[in-house]
Amino acid sequence: MSKIQVLSDSVTNKIAAGEVVQRPASALKELVENAIDSGAENITVHVEDGGRKLIRVTDDGQGMEKDDLVLAFERHATSKIHDEDDLKAINTLGFRGEALASIAAVARVEARSRTEDSDAGHVIQIHGGEIQDVAPTGMNIGTQITVKDLFFNTPARRKFMKGKRTEFRQITDTMKRFALGYPDIHFELYHNDRENMALPPAPLKERIGSIFGKGYPKNLIEIDEEYRGIGLFGYIGNLDLVRKSRGEQYFFLNNRYISDNLLNTAIYKGYRHMIQRGEYPFFVLNLELDPGEFDVNVHPAKMEVKFQDQWQIYNYLKNVVERSFGDVLHTAGHFTKRSGDDENTTPPRITQQDWTDTIHPQKDPQFTPKTPAPEKPESPRFGTVPEPQSEEEAERPDLISRVNRFTERQQPEQESVAEQVWQVHKLYIMSQIKSGMVIIDQHAAHERILFEEAVESFEKQNISSQQLLFPQVIEFSADDFDLMLELLPHLEKIGFELKEFGKHTVVLNATPSDMRGGDEAKLIREIIDDFKERRDKDNPTHYKLAASYSCKAAIKAGDVLSEEEMRILIHRLFQCEHPYHCPHGRPVIVNLGLEELHKRFERPT
Repeated sequence: MSKIQVLSDSVTNKIAAGEVVQRPASALKELVENAIDSGAENITVHVEDGGRKLIRVTDDGQGMEKDDLVLAFERHATSKIHDEDDLKAINTLGFRGEALASIAAVARVEARSRTEDSDAGHVIQIHGGEIQDVAPTGMNIGTQITVKDLFFNTPARRKFMKGKRTEFRQITDTMKRFALGYPDIHFELYHNDRENMALPPAPLKERIGSIFGKGYPKNLIEIDEEYRGIGLFGYIGNLDLVRKSRGEQYFFLNNRYISDNLLNTAIYKGYRHMIQRGEYPFFVLNLELDPGEFDVNVHPAKMEVKFQDQWQIYNYLKNVVERSFGDVLHTAGHFTKRSGDDENTTPPRITQQDWTDTIHPQKDPQFTPKTPAPEKPESPRFGTVPEPQSEEEAERPDLISRVNRFTERQQPEQESVAEQVWQVHKLYIMSQIKSGMVIIDQHAAHERILFEEAVESFEKQNISSQQLLFPQVIEFSADDFDLMLELLPHLEKIGFELKEFGKHTVVLNATPSDMRGGDEAKLIREIIDDFKERRDKDNPTHYKLAASYSCKAAIKAGDVLSEEEMRILIHRLFQCEHPYHCPHGRPVIVNLGLEELHKRFERPT
């Protein structure tokens, strides 16, 4: 008997499904792409249980006749290409003709469709790839496809699906990509019959505000460039939209969302030294290019493309973003030109020299921070208010609600720490001890203190809260809001008082007493971002959240501390169970013994 056998259609369809349909969001992606290709102006999506139980996509596109509806679920059956030459100029999102057959092979599918020329539509039932029934039905013009019980006949695949919240976050991210790529289409998304997204047609800038929050549009820089048949359109964010986690970078090629690390890097390089390693700018950019200049037929999910000249595209993106820096600097407000530079000079347009530059970035101008306008000094973060020692201190406002937030935990002064301490470069605290001297990282020290108190609070819930004088309303993107609701019970245990307040919005009434004052809304977003970066780690949720909170709420490098604040910080640090390392494992304390100092100065010991 021959060892090599031809696989059955059932097996090949399930194999194809493994490539195309990896989770509910990937099935949804294929269905929405078909809806867009059909010319739909309105697309409505209903999902249940994170898409594991049900996915339904309804559109008002051109629809299908009965015969086409049946053929649509055959493998390699498509209306989008007809011969080999069409592969060189693909103008649609779908083209392989595998998606519907793959989805139907691993789910229970119902498809309804009606064309403008028909008085009635037709409905087809398919279970596990087998057509059960085809019948006429009354319906509006367009198509509705319902996918139930995804992977019901492939248990091994089904068990690898994540929880409903995780799967729904993937779905919302997928819908955001479509909404940003096609702002002229009306999109709606419902989860368990609850509206999650309702986006009428709008200019891209307005749609960005609808998705990410009302504060985004004012921080956007428009990109509108065209050179030799290549166009780049959309928006980049100024420095106020730079975040510590990925997730707000959207790059489209002819309105198709693609994932390409090299092209993203080109955009990052365009920001030059204005962002640091580990920081990610916001952008929604659409590259318009002749379809003959790239190939999208290189990945089953069509998320990757291959360019004829990738480095040419790289340089184009980098130079366009660099050229926009005049606007970025003007909007950011944190940087100014070097003295002597012409303030009225605008960056040059793209030139042939720009186009042919190597990929290595040119030497960047040196930006120096503006001298900030005098701000009202914050009250001390540790202990009671000291008597004013200078004119500046004497001008401090009499708002001391946050001043005493560490006093309750202040411990008796340890004999091993000297009375005098010094702050070095607004980064480190130095103090004399009997055996020599210690140098303490002020941020890492406060981070360790907050971390241990937060972990303890999950068991005892003994962290006090500080009521805000004016509650803050915080608006989130759909997926961040879903994560916020998931973390809300944990945040309450460490002293936050948050309540759901409308669509994708919460109101913040109180914060932990130890948390530094300032932009509380920004800090909450930073905690969410940091938690997303830690999500895949093995630690329990409350440990990851405690680490995120302590990192973002702690005093920062660059914060000026009074002598009293430094002493109290040191005392509280040595009350910790593990004072020598921060939650990330970095050292908190460096001990320089007298013997080491004698050796450095070549003194006899």
